[in-house]
Amino acid sequence: FAVLFRLSIVFAPPYLSDDIYRYVWDGRVQAAGINPYRYVPSAPELAHLRDEVIYPKINRRDYAHTIYPPLAEVLFFLTTRISEDVRWMKLTMLGFEVVAVWAIAQLLASFGVAQQRLLIYAWHPLVVWEFAGSGHVDAIAIAFIALAFLAWRRNKNFGAGFALACATLIKLFPLVLLPVMLKRRLL
Repeated sequence: FAVLFRLSIVFAPPYLSDDIYRYVWDGRVQAAGINPYRYVPSAPELAHLRDEVIYPKINRRDYAHTIYPPLAEVLFFLTTRISEDVRWMKLTMLGFEVVAVWAIAQLLASFGVAQQRLLIYAWHPLVVWEFAGSGHVDAIAIAFIALAFLAWRRNKNFGAGFALACATLIKLFPLVLLPVMLKRRLL
Protein backbone atom coordinates (compact mmCIF):
# COMPACT_ATOMS: atom_id res chain seq x y z
CA PHE A 1 0.00 0.00 0.00
CA ALA A 2 2.84 2.41 0.78
CA VAL A 3 4.16 2.00 -2.78
CA LEU A 4 0.67 2.31 -4.26
CA PHE A 5 0.00 5.52 -2.30
CA ARG A 6 3.18 7.07 -3.67
CA LEU A 7 2.76 5.89 -7.23
CA SER A 8 -0.74 7.35 -7.34
CA ILE A 9 0.64 10.90 -6.99
CA VAL A 10 4.34 10.86 -7.94
CA PHE A 11 3.65 11.66 -11.59
CA ALA A 12 1.07 14.36 -10.85
CA PRO A 13 2.08 18.04 -10.65
CA PRO A 14 3.20 19.18 -7.18
CA TYR A 15 0.14 19.97 -5.13
CA LEU A 16 1.02 21.38 -1.71
CA SER A 17 4.26 23.19 -2.48
CA ASP A 18 6.25 24.54 -5.42
CA ASP A 19 9.69 24.21 -3.78
CA ILE A 20 10.62 21.44 -6.20
CA TYR A 21 10.84 23.95 -9.05
CA ARG A 22 13.62 25.74 -7.15
CA TYR A 23 15.46 22.42 -6.76
CA VAL A 24 15.39 21.87 -10.51
CA TRP A 25 16.34 25.50 -11.14
CA ASP A 26 19.30 25.31 -8.76
CA GLY A 27 20.52 22.15 -10.51
CA ARG A 28 20.24 23.89 -13.87
CA VAL A 29 22.14 26.94 -12.63
CA GLN A 30 24.96 24.76 -11.33
CA ALA A 31 25.13 22.85 -14.62
CA ALA A 32 25.71 26.19 -16.33
CA GLY A 33 28.75 26.69 -14.08
CA ILE A 34 27.13 29.37 -11.92
CA ASN A 35 27.03 29.37 -8.14
CA PRO A 36 23.33 29.01 -7.14
CA TYR A 37 23.88 31.22 -4.08
CA ARG A 38 25.08 34.15 -6.18
CA TYR A 39 21.95 35.37 -8.02
CA VAL A 40 18.21 35.36 -7.57
CA PRO A 41 16.48 33.48 -10.41
CA SER A 42 15.23 36.70 -12.01
CA ALA A 43 18.75 38.18 -12.27
CA PRO A 44 19.70 39.23 -15.81
CA GLU A 45 22.80 37.01 -15.59
CA LEU A 46 20.50 33.96 -15.55
CA ALA A 47 18.15 35.02 -18.34
CA HIS A 48 19.60 32.44 -20.75
CA LEU A 49 18.55 29.63 -18.38
CA ARG A 50 14.87 30.54 -18.24
CA ASP A 51 12.23 28.32 -19.81
CA GLU A 52 8.45 28.08 -19.89
CA VAL A 53 8.13 25.07 -17.59
CA ILE A 54 10.35 25.53 -14.52
CA TYR A 55 11.16 29.24 -14.29
CA PRO A 56 7.58 30.61 -14.09
CA LYS A 57 6.79 28.32 -11.15
CA ILE A 58 9.78 29.25 -8.95
CA ASN A 59 8.54 30.89 -5.78
CA ARG A 60 10.16 34.15 -4.65
CA ARG A 61 12.25 34.25 -7.83
CA ASP A 62 12.47 38.05 -7.85
CA TYR A 63 14.02 38.57 -4.43
CA ALA A 64 15.17 35.34 -2.73
CA HIS A 65 18.49 33.60 -3.15
CA THR A 66 18.46 29.86 -2.67
CA ILE A 67 18.31 28.71 0.94
CA TYR A 68 19.39 25.09 0.54
CA PRO A 69 22.57 23.78 2.17
CA PRO A 70 25.48 22.47 0.06
CA LEU A 71 24.73 18.74 0.00
CA ALA A 72 21.17 19.46 -1.09
CA GLU A 73 22.59 21.57 -3.91
CA VAL A 74 24.91 18.73 -4.96
CA LEU A 75 21.97 16.34 -5.12
CA PHE A 76 19.91 18.86 -7.12
CA PHE A 77 22.77 19.12 -9.59
CA LEU A 78 23.22 15.35 -9.89
CA THR A 79 19.50 14.73 -10.30
CA THR A 80 19.08 17.37 -12.98
CA ARG A 81 21.99 15.92 -14.94
CA ILE A 82 19.71 12.94 -15.55
CA SER A 83 16.56 15.01 -16.18
CA GLU A 84 15.34 18.52 -15.43
CA ASP A 85 11.83 17.25 -14.88
CA VAL A 86 10.04 17.62 -11.53
CA ARG A 87 8.89 14.01 -11.74
CA TRP A 88 12.51 12.86 -11.82
CA MET A 89 13.26 15.04 -8.78
CA LYS A 90 10.32 13.42 -6.98
CA LEU A 91 11.67 9.98 -7.89
CA THR A 92 15.02 10.97 -6.41
CA MET A 93 13.31 11.91 -3.16
CA LEU A 94 11.45 8.61 -3.18
CA GLY A 95 14.74 6.77 -3.65
CA PHE A 96 15.99 8.35 -0.45
CA GLU A 97 12.72 7.47 1.20
CA VAL A 98 13.38 3.82 0.38
CA VAL A 99 16.70 4.18 2.22
CA ALA A 100 14.88 5.74 5.19
CA VAL A 101 12.31 2.93 5.31
CA TRP A 102 15.10 0.33 5.17
CA ALA A 103 17.03 2.04 7.99
CA ILE A 104 13.91 2.38 10.14
CA ALA A 105 13.13 -1.31 9.59
CA GLN A 106 16.67 -2.19 10.67
CA LEU A 107 16.33 -0.01 13.77
CA LEU A 108 13.02 -1.57 14.74
CA ALA A 109 14.50 -5.05 14.34
CA SER A 110 17.55 -4.14 16.43
CA PHE A 111 15.28 -3.09 19.29
CA GLY A 112 13.04 -6.14 18.91
CA VAL A 113 10.07 -3.96 18.02
CA ALA A 114 7.35 -5.29 15.72
CA GLN A 115 8.08 -4.47 12.07
CA GLN A 116 4.45 -3.44 11.58
CA ARG A 117 5.29 -0.17 13.33
CA LEU A 118 7.10 0.82 10.16
CA LEU A 119 3.63 1.42 8.69
CA ILE A 120 3.25 4.45 10.97
CA TYR A 121 5.83 6.14 8.76
CA ALA A 122 5.19 4.42 5.43
CA TRP A 123 1.44 5.02 5.40
CA HIS A 124 1.44 8.46 7.01
CA PRO A 125 -0.46 10.86 4.70
CA LEU A 126 1.85 13.81 5.38
CA VAL A 127 4.90 11.78 4.40
CA VAL A 128 3.21 10.51 1.25
CA TRP A 129 2.02 13.96 0.14
CA GLU A 130 5.20 15.85 1.02
CA PHE A 131 7.62 13.44 -0.65
CA ALA A 132 5.70 11.74 -3.46
CA GLY A 133 3.36 14.66 -4.05
CA SER A 134 5.63 17.66 -3.58
CA GLY A 135 9.10 16.10 -3.71
CA HIS A 136 10.38 17.86 -0.61
CA VAL A 137 14.08 17.60 0.15
CA ASP A 138 13.29 16.59 3.73
CA ALA A 139 13.07 12.99 2.44
CA ILE A 140 16.84 13.03 2.02
CA ALA A 141 17.40 14.51 5.48
CA ILE A 142 15.17 11.87 7.06
CA ALA A 143 17.10 9.12 5.27
CA PHE A 144 20.38 10.42 6.68
CA ILE A 145 18.87 10.85 10.16
CA ALA A 146 17.65 7.25 10.10
CA LEU A 147 21.09 6.12 8.91
CA ALA A 148 22.72 8.14 11.73
CA PHE A 149 20.62 6.40 14.37
CA LEU A 150 21.20 3.02 12.77
CA ALA A 151 24.96 3.60 12.80
CA TRP A 152 24.76 4.70 16.43
CA ARG A 153 22.76 1.60 17.31
CA ARG A 154 25.47 -0.54 15.70
CA ASN A 155 28.18 1.34 17.63
CA LYS A 156 29.57 2.97 14.49
CA ASN A 157 30.29 6.41 15.93
CA PHE A 158 32.05 7.76 12.85
CA GLY A 159 29.18 6.58 10.65
CA ALA A 160 26.64 8.18 12.98
CA GLY A 161 28.50 11.48 12.93
CA PHE A 162 28.97 11.36 9.18
CA ALA A 163 25.30 10.60 8.50
CA LEU A 164 24.19 13.35 10.91
CA ALA A 165 26.53 15.80 9.17
CA CYS A 166 25.05 14.80 5.80
CA ALA A 167 21.53 15.29 7.16
CA THR A 168 22.50 18.77 8.36
CA LEU A 169 24.01 19.59 4.97
CA ILE A 170 20.62 18.78 3.41
CA LYS A 171 18.43 20.69 5.87
CA LEU A 172 19.59 22.52 8.97
CA PHE A 173 17.04 21.07 11.41
CA PRO A 174 18.97 17.79 12.12
CA LEU A 175 21.59 19.93 13.85
CA VAL A 176 19.33 19.93 16.93
CA LEU A 177 20.17 16.24 17.37
CA LEU A 178 23.87 16.93 17.89
CA PRO A 179 23.69 18.12 21.55
CA VAL A 180 21.48 15.16 22.42
CA MET A 181 23.86 12.71 20.78
CA LEU A 182 26.89 14.28 22.41
CA LYS A 183 25.30 14.52 25.86
CA ARG A 184 24.22 10.90 25.81
CA ARG A 185 27.55 9.89 24.29
CA LEU A 186 25.89 8.60 21.17
CA LEU A 187 28.68 9.93 18.96
